[in-house]
Amino acid sequence: MGDLRSRLAASGRRFAQWAYVTGILIFALGSAAQAADSCELVVGRVASAEGNVEVQRGADASWTAAKLNQTLCEGDSVRAAERSRAAIALSNQAVLRVDQNSAVRLVNVSNKPEERSFVDLLRGAIQSFSRKPRRLEVSTPYLNGSIEGTEFVMRVTDKETILTVFEGTVRAGNPQGTVAVTSGQSVAAEAGKAPQPRTVVRPRDAAQWALYYPPVLAMTDSAAAPASLRNAQESAARGNYPAAFAALDGVPEGERDARFHLLRASLLLSVGRVDDARADIDRALVQDAGSGLSHALSAVIAVVLNDRDRALAEGRKAVELAPDSAAAYIALSYAQQARFDLPAARETLLTAVKRQPKDALAWARLSELHLMLGERRDSIAAAEKSLALAPGLGRAHMALGFAALANFQISAATDSFEKAIAADNADPLPHLGLGLARINRGKLEAGRGEIELAVGLDSNSALLRAYLGKAYFEERRADIDAQQFRIAKELDPRDPTAYLYDGIRLQTENRPAEAVEALEYSIARNDDRATYRSRLLLDQDRAARGTSLARGYDDLGFAQLGSNE
Repeated sequence: MGDLRSRLAASGRRFAQWAYVTGILIFALGSAAQAADSCELVVGRVASAEGNVEVQRGADASWTAAKLNQTLCEGDSVRAAERSRAAIALSNQAVLRVDQNSAVRLVNVSNKPEERSFVDLLRGAIQSFSRKPRRLEVSTPYLNGSIEGTEFVMRVTDKETILTVFEGTVRAGNPQGTVAVTSGQSVAAEAGKAPQPRTVVRPRDAAQWALYYPPVLAMTDSAAAPASLRNAQESAARGNYPAAFAALDGVPEGERDARFHLLRASLLLSVGRVDDARADIDRALVQDAGSGLSHALSAVIAVVLNDRDRALAEGRKAVELAPDSAAAYIALSYAQQARFDLPAARETLLTAVKRQPKDALAWARLSELHLMLGERRDSIAAAEKSLALAPGLGRAHMALGFAALANFQISAATDSFEKAIAADNADPLPHLGLGLARINRGKLEAGRGEIELAVGLDSNSALLRAYLGKAYFEERRADIDAQQFRIAKELDPRDPTAYLYDGIRLQTENRPAEAVEALEYSIARNDDRATYRSRLLLDQDRAARGTSLARGYDDLGFAQLGSNE
């Protein structure tokens, strides 16, 4: 069993090759770190900044615009304005997501396991993701939290602090009392009152603002937009969301038709404002009941929130109402992918580019789907077509990065993903790719850190959770690898990835009966994986599962069953 452990837990290139054989193709990010300002103690960096995000150095009264990968020092503060959000990668391996209208101060962050880190949430909300056993103290006006290796959301309003715990335990208290808050629970505290429990049906809904909603509306084709919306669309294409929203705010009330509300809804989703986006979608439907784009945006929301049935219904309605809209087909393709019907999703996008051959986002999405099905040449051709139409489109660069990484062309992949992250630094997939690229080069810890950041950027992704669990497994971090596999299964029970990885983990822990069960689940779901992987490797994928399953049967003493596998 020790020999099996050493073979399965090998780091570096073997990990990337093993992941490739199991059929999942991935992304890479390599944004070069900017030169650090003078700093006695670096405690983190700005990993993502959308909209108007600013940094205050220590006791300095001035605020300056945050830059991607900007280093943060002890005592620095970060704030996100309205319709903005940020991600901070701390030196203690935690990821903090900062909501709109929020400010957080990094009082004292330590990367030593025996020392506590201290963060002040001044206003608004943060989501914290960390699996390293580090202690974190979060202070707010009404409630303080003592956290160790957990995942939670904390929000400060004018009159109370609300804490919702997704995983782990938080001791929440103030001078009036202290309570332990565990997974799936929520408490709130007002001034002068002890924390009180709150009933939550869907705890993760508290972090909908932190999720990533993939784009369906191509901002690059501003020439087709009405004059009143053109400036907003051009600003959005450059990633300048404050300017885009300012341009929309300047549109007179009398000119705010359905197209206005749908453009604003699309921009709102880009910065995580899902409730505000829904309100604009509803306004658009009142003005134009036949708006296909309204249903397209609703389909994307449903996909991200794991409501597959509604996503498919909305996607089909979008195409029915707007058969010439590329956005409608893109949305439907996401709904089909969520139901693991990759061939149908590809055919949907082939129709989209036939009807709208100048839509760069549709070509980029088609490139992704070709690659999912192992059609690499077609994928590269579609990505290059997309870039010819819109050279700065991140999704096209990302698809090229996928293709390069599938061929183990790590430098080329990294270059493509650097461009993708520059175009959309909130997209979690390039961070996943960077993590696997670094692991491919033997940098397991650095690679795992990027995968943690990817999960921090989209905590609802079962695929990201499964890969993070695999990275923890490679580091031999028992319990937290199993925790990520469990969360992945809960988020997407039909995806075989977590079952496969968990089965291998159980084998190495000498638990053959449970390993066999997990691997059989994985085999049963083999055709259900809706991720970047090659159909040409499907038999090898099954072979990998079969080999592991045979070993599981042998461990149970059923040698004949093992040989049959």
